[in-house]
Amino acid sequence: MRDNTVIRPIDDDAVEINTPFMDRHNDGIQIYAIKSGDRIRLTDDGHTIMNLEQSGCPMDTDRRKRILETILNVNGVSESDDGSLYVDVRPNDPLSFASKKNDLLNAIMRITDMHILASPRSKSMFQSDVGDWLGSRSVPGVRDVRFTGRSGVSLTVDFTISRRITDAPTLLQSITSPDVQSMARMVFMREELRHVTPRICAIIDDRDLSQSRRNDVGMIAEEYGIPLLSWTSRDEDFGTLGIGTAPVPY
Repeated sequence: MRDNTVIRPIDDDAVEINTPFMDRHNDGIQIYAIKSGDRIRLTDDGHTIMNLEQSGCPMDTDRRKRILETILNVNGVSESDDGSLYVDVRPNDPLSFASKKNDLLNAIMRITDMHILASPRSKSMFQSDVGDWLGSRSVPGVRDVRFTGRSGVSLTVDFTISRRITDAPTLLQSITSPDVQSMARMVFMREELRHVTPRICAIIDDRDLSQSRRNDVGMIAEEYGIPLLSWTSRDEDFGTLGIGTAPVPY
């Protein structure tokens, strides 16, 4: 992340931060650091929500508003009146800056995935589909748990599964648009949270996944030891994890 992040000054009080994370157009995600009083504000300058609206997914329905609000709350990100997403950090505190920047990027990437709601095929967000499926199997666990990674940044895990309090939990992350970039984020999560549990896996929405992309995703998962579940074979794949069930629905 450090080697592939480019910072470009805009003026005396603002810089542009070009990150190595890609959006759905394969463009690098840009955020801005702006001096605001005694704080530094990190913001997307309204690009994320504006891009969704231009893609036919305006935030004008109760359901989309609820999903947006949940993503923002989980990551500790705020939305301004003009649609900009932002977090405020303390100057001269590298850990605060890194953690808050990570929170903003996580929110941007998850909100960007909401473009699938504009598709007639899509009835719900993939994370909700996974939660409903786990609930139907009475899999014990909780949703949207924040962990502190080894480097000090906070990471939000979609599903934390544990049969007994003495067991190491299984962390399950849902991936709506499986590709090399999303798997890179998965590898980052695995390295950051290995001290929490060795059981970190992903479930991908493979319903419209091309064979070449499936091969790329599978190769990365195998190389880094990340158990990979496919939505189309979820019951069979989930059985290989050896997780018991209990009457605790999501």
